[in-house]
Amino acid sequence: MSIDCYFSEEGDIALSSDGDIALVEDAWRSHSQQAYIRLRTSIGDYLLFPEMGADLDRLIGEPQNEKTGRLAEYLVQRALSRDSVLSGYPLTVKAIPMSLQSIRIDVYLTVGNRAELVLSVNQDLGSEDFQNELEA
Repeated sequence: MSIDCYFSEEGDIALSSDGDIALVEDAWRSHSQQAYIRLRTSIGDYLLFPEMGADLDRLIGEPQNEKTGRLAEYLVQRALSRDSVLSGYPLTVKAIPMSLQSIRIDVYLTVGNRAELVLSVNQDLGSEDFQNELEA
């Protein structure tokens, strides 16, 4: 396992009790962070890893329907299996409509001998705002 900085739930680098940058101490947390980084990033955001990211912003302006759900699932599966960090683990992705304007993407990932890792990401579709702009 590589040595990774520990990120808080807000995405900030955490500090240890002695004031140093905190490090991730187990593979489960490391994989959780790696998955979230990929889900909340667009391709091209990281110069050192230009292919990393899910591009969920592509969903903005899309209608809330089954096709959009399948696209969301595809984008997440592609992002998490693109490189060797998470590609070898069992993965299930489910898109769940939350409202006319948002979709939740649940990711079920089994890493090591711990319980299944469940990650949820909400994505605003912004389709109402987009439609209003078209009509203006």
